[in-house]
Amino acid sequence: MGCVGSKPVDSPTVALCRKRCDFLYEAIHQSYDLAQAHLAYLHSLKSVSKSLQCFFNLHSAAAVAGPLLQRKGDSSGRPPPGVENRHSRSNSGSSDNGIFLSCTKVQAIWTWFFDWCGLIMGRPLSIDQLLIEVSDHGTNKNRKKLLEAAVGGVLWHVWKARNNVVFNAVKGFSPLQKCASAIRQLAYGSASDAFDEYLRMSETMSRNCLDHFCKVIIYLYMRQYLRKPTATDVQAIYALHEQTHGLPGMLGSIDCMHWYWKNCPMAWRAQFHRGDHPGPSVILESVASQDQWIWHAFFGVPGATNDIIVVSQSPIFNDLFENKAPDSSFVVNNTHYNHGYYLADGIYPEWTTFVKAFRYPVEEPRVHFKTRQESARKDIERTFATLKDKWHVVKYPARVWTQRKLSQIMYTCIILHNMIREDEGFSHYPFDPTEVLPGEIETTISEEDRARNVNLVKNRERHANLRHDLSIHVWNSSSHAND
Repeated sequence: MGCVGSKPVDSPTVALCRKRCDFLYEAIHQSYDLAQAHLAYLHSLKSVSKSLQCFFNLHSAAAVAGPLLQRKGDSSGRPPPGVENRHSRSNSGSSDNGIFLSCTKVQAIWTWFFDWCGLIMGRPLSIDQLLIEVSDHGTNKNRKKLLEAAVGGVLWHVWKARNNVVFNAVKGFSPLQKCASAIRQLAYGSASDAFDEYLRMSETMSRNCLDHFCKVIIYLYMRQYLRKPTATDVQAIYALHEQTHGLPGMLGSIDCMHWYWKNCPMAWRAQFHRGDHPGPSVILESVASQDQWIWHAFFGVPGATNDIIVVSQSPIFNDLFENKAPDSSFVVNNTHYNHGYYLADGIYPEWTTFVKAFRYPVEEPRVHFKTRQESARKDIERTFATLKDKWHVVKYPARVWTQRKLSQIMYTCIILHNMIREDEGFSHYPFDPTEVLPGEIETTISEEDRARNVNLVKNRERHANLRHDLSIHVWNSSSHAND
């Protein structure tokens, strides 16, 4: 079996195998040659970049002056024959050569090229005009130098086009187009390449526009439209909720919303996917008032958790723990309470900052309070529905790949949501840019005082007393008390 004579050396199969081996050998050598050529090309680009860098360092202040094109020592100032007509035609059109040649930096490059070729340039020429000058005028020596200058200009133009360098005379997409692309992605949940058909805006450009748009919106408007309530805001919220729901001391309704993440990395799916949801998601915790103004937003907790874990990670009560919160005291049923509360569903803990409905009420005041509490808690559900209806990017599964971009998109949608509510007249909370917000107050508190504040918030007895006082107040203020 191992000897040579046992194999048919001249069989067609062996010949085909040898032919394939020859092809593979030749392909390997050609790939080596291609790699060497590519390496030589990279070295040439490196040398060109060094030359351009030296040029910019030495000739950055080159001035553009003089006639159109003339020999040194020739004061006539007339252009060469055949160049004037071509130049007038190139200026009247929309040639890209004229655009890139009109840049200040490129003018400096052409000035240095023409000075090196023994010519004086007062105005940049197009590549076609330069080739006419090479073919019609000058000695062989100057012709060679002009040809080298033309090649250098062409290489610069190709480099500029390949790297999308924005010069002072090159027009790209306007800021209005970029903002429109970002807003359409947020409002309609459209794909990033939706503008590639008629605007020629690539998918990468659309994503970059959305990313920069979200960063700017958060930087400019987050302090105003996603602020924590000040003392004036607290009183306005109290008056609104007592008028609409008959609940004094109510700051809003709190709940969580899941935003499904389509492109969640496979390694993270276990912590972002819960069994009662169809796929991976990221949780948003929000607080909204009756006019659907969002006062608090905490986003980024993995979807496999529940509302209790979200509350434990949320900074919603940090100002209250550290004595930075504004005065939000109120009186209900002749009882004084130090801070307001949020309406919540049954999963939330029994803290003094949450008011839940009675699970199995028997007495009429408690039954009536359960109905009133469940009705008022629909404010946050309506807010979530309005947010998804206005910004479909939140309604559909997210197609981004990182949590940072997810957070930017979510916070941008919330800020724009509040801006729309204010613009349409549904919400109006005056904002003073010079006012110090609650989260910006710098205070020092000892660990004992902070622990005491935490215990006061998590006091279950005061939670029960508050809920009882609210049920009595709602019953006495309703028409059932007169029956």
